[in-house]
Amino acid sequence: MSNISNKFLTVPTMTLVGVLFFAWSTSAIASPSCTKLKGCEKKVCEIENQRIIANKHDNKPKVTRLTKALEKVKEQCTNDGLKAELIEDIAEAKAEVTKYEADLNKAVKQKDSDKVFKYKAKIKDKNRKIKQLQKKLSVLD
Repeated sequence: MSNISNKFLTVPTMTLVGVLFFAWSTSAIASPSCTKLKGCEKKVCEIENQRIIANKHDNKPKVTRLTKALEKVKEQCTNDGLKAELIEDIAEAKAEVTKYEADLNKAVKQKDSDKVFKYKAKIKDKNRKIKQLQKKLSVLD
């Protein structure tokens, strides 16, 4: 029994577990304070939390990038602007679904099962993305 458990507790495995726990714990610490916010307030909160984490890890280039992003968001972000972006993203994703459906129909006619599978997966993925975007949009309303 100990031979089996020793195989699973190698240094890379233990390191991976540590990294995953750290990533989970920092996101768990950072996200609750932003969960009740929406729109630009949520965006500012999330960037500030990322900046705090980067600061703790002495990641100066990331802190610099996040500081610039935070300034830009504070200066330019509006909830109406976020809504417009989401509406545009939804329209683009729907257009891609329409294109993939045409490609899927062509693949079905050609009896190309690999392409049929590929386009069905792409359509499913885009529809999932559309639902996520619509959910974000509904929160802003």
